[in-house]
Amino acid sequence: MSTVYLLSIEHIDTAHMEHYGLGKDRLMRIAGMKREEDKKRSIASSLLLKNYLLQHRKTLNDVKTAPDGKPYVEGLHFSLSHSGTYAALAVSEEEIGVDIEEIRPYPKKVMERRFSIGEQAEVIQSIDPDEMFMRIWTAKEAYLKMTGSGIRTSLVEIDTAVDGCVIDHGQSVPVCMHVKRVEEMVLAVCTRHEQKLKIIVMDDDLRENISSRCAILMLELFFEETML
Repeated sequence: MSTVYLLSIEHIDTAHMEHYGLGKDRLMRIAGMKREEDKKRSIASSLLLKNYLLQHRKTLNDVKTAPDGKPYVEGLHFSLSHSGTYAALAVSEEEIGVDIEEIRPYPKKVMERRFSIGEQAEVIQSIDPDEMFMRIWTAKEAYLKMTGSGIRTSLVEIDTAVDGCVIDHGQSVPVCMHVKRVEEMVLAVCTRHEQKLKIIVMDDDLRENISSRCAILMLELFFEETML
C-alpha cells in the first residue's frame, strides 16, 4: 500500500512561521523565498513530513539530502511535491516518487522537446490535451523522484507511453504508476512493484479529514484504478 497525504496551503500563515516548529535553518530558507505562495507550499510540505516523522519517532533534524538533492531519512521511504493549492507527501515500504502539478495550458514547445513521439501523440489526440500533458509530465517526474536520478536525466529520455513500464534511456523498467486528477491538479505516484494507492486529505491541524467532501474524494481516488 502506498499512501499520499495532501494538505491545502489555504490557511498557512507566513507571518508567524515560527509557530510551526520547523527549525531555524528550515525557516530561514523559507523566509528567503520571494513569493508568498512558495513559502506556503514549502511550509505545508514541511508540516506533512514533520507529522510523518513523528509517527516514526524521528524529527526534521533526521532529514538528510542526497547528492541529487532528494531528502531522505534512513529506514523510511517518502517523497514530497507541491504545486498550486496543495502539498503532497507519499509514503511506502519501498522507494516511491510523487509529483503533483496544477493543470494549465500546456506549452507545445516543451512537449516537443521533453516528450517522446508516443507521448506527444497521446497529448494531441486527447479530449483534454492540457490534462494529458500534465498526466505525462507528473508521471515522468514521479519516476525520476523514485529512482533518485531527477537532476541527472532529461525528461525526453523517460518514456511513459507504454503500459506497465517506463522506457528509461531505451531500457524497459517495470513500474506501478498511479496518475489521478485531484480537483484542478494531477497527482502521479510511482513505485517499482504493484501497490494500491490510498489518498488522505489532511485537516489544518494535520488530522485525517473525514468531512463528507474529502471522504468522497478519498473513496473515489482509492477505488479508481486508472493507470497511465
